[in-house]
Amino acid sequence: MSKFRFTPASLEWIKSKLPYGRVLKLTGSDFEGLDSLKYKFEIQELYMRKYIKLNGKNIFERALKQNQFGLSEAKAYNSLVREIKSAIPIDQYREIVQNKFESFGPGEVLIYLLHDKVHLAGGTEDGDVRIGTKKYEVKAVKYYGKNYVEGFRIGTGVDKVEKDKEEKISKQAVRKNGEEITSNTIITKLVNLQKDKLGINTPQSVNKGTIDKLKSGDGLGEFTKIEKEFQALTVKNYFGKFPFIFVGSKDTGNRMGEIIYYADNIREEDVTIYNYSGKNLKPLIKIRSGGRL
Repeated sequence: MSKFRFTPASLEWIKSKLPYGRVLKLTGSDFEGLDSLKYKFEIQELYMRKYIKLNGKNIFERALKQNQFGLSEAKAYNSLVREIKSAIPIDQYREIVQNKFESFGPGEVLIYLLHDKVHLAGGTEDGDVRIGTKKYEVKAVKYYGKNYVEGFRIGTGVDKVEKDKEEKISKQAVRKNGEEITSNTIITKLVNLQKDKLGINTPQSVNKGTIDKLKSGDGLGEFTKIEKEFQALTVKNYFGKFPFIFVGSKDTGNRMGEIIYYADNIREEDVTIYNYSGKNLKPLIKIRSGGRL
């Protein structure tokens, strides 16, 4: 029996959330927590009615149903995403991918729609995507060269969606060689290093070109120590806590919304400093061949 055979009460709920078949009246809370699974099929039906017409067939009949979101699920997810992209105008597809409601990142709502057991965390909680007690972090990224992804920040001056979460990460310290390390100590050392080695006095930024000069000159040794501290801090408090799902951002062209890299285990050597700007440290994440999609 189809999961889309609704009771009169469910049909009334659907009607209330899509009055006159025009504007979705959903909020972030409709996707958050285990309670959001109560109306999962109704929400899928809403998106089918609003956006996705596939010759009368409901693509959400084939949504993922596993008790996990691993590499094989990521591949199956991408197949469904490509089917959606081929069926609707690009502006409608972009609207689905980019819709953050009050507290989500790009792509999270689409992942919710295409997996029957996924609910979203939202707010400041770690692990954007949840299946039962399993947590997965989602980041919208673009490629940096062929072997890295970038496009997100670890710091204290980020936008509202990520601010509280990343402030919490930035304040958690690790000890390395007897010294307490936080993002602020790393930033101070990085700013001082560019001034001492290159004569650049810009306390609010260290750009990628400057970092490349430090790595190719006599600042290499000191920069390497700073980067190792950054690796230890971010892997302990963030990257090492759960699998990461990296989805293509709007800057990835036809890969937007698809999972371009699934990282089950990000290691310290996979993380490098991309730049520092506006109180934010931005990392580069190395793409390992097993997770490339």
